[in-house]
Amino acid sequence: MLDYYEIFEVVQSKEKRPEDNLLSGNNASAVAQKEWKKKNKWATAFLIHNIGCEVLREMQKSRIASEMWKALEDHFDRKTISTLQEMVGNLMTLRYTPEMSLKDHLTSFANQWSVLLKTTQQFSSESEGF
Repeated sequence: MLDYYEIFEVVQSKEKRPEDNLLSGNNASAVAQKEWKKKNKWATAFLIHNIGCEVLREMQKSRIASEMWKALEDHFDRKTISTLQEMVGNLMTLRYTPEMSLKDHLTSFANQWSVLLKTTQQFSSESEGF
């Protein structure tokens, strides 16, 4: 959805906020600033609308979409030992139930496994520096 509205680059900080050049009278700069502000408003509205109340308080400390996105990343993409233990526990307790299709079960397992592998690789590469 963010890609569809061409605002994902603002969220990811790939499209940087243009500098305020109001004193220089540069019309191109003013247009770029106005366009960025419009995209940022769309992005912040989208994020606020799609986030639960408990996380919303953390995000709303900023009105810049990329900072809100970073707050979300910090909240949900924690890379700690307890998170790693939780991932292993979730994977070990994953059970197939007749209500779930086999394809959905295997997809869930594969997704959890790949996240666990990625996280353990990050942990091992970070610990090599110690």
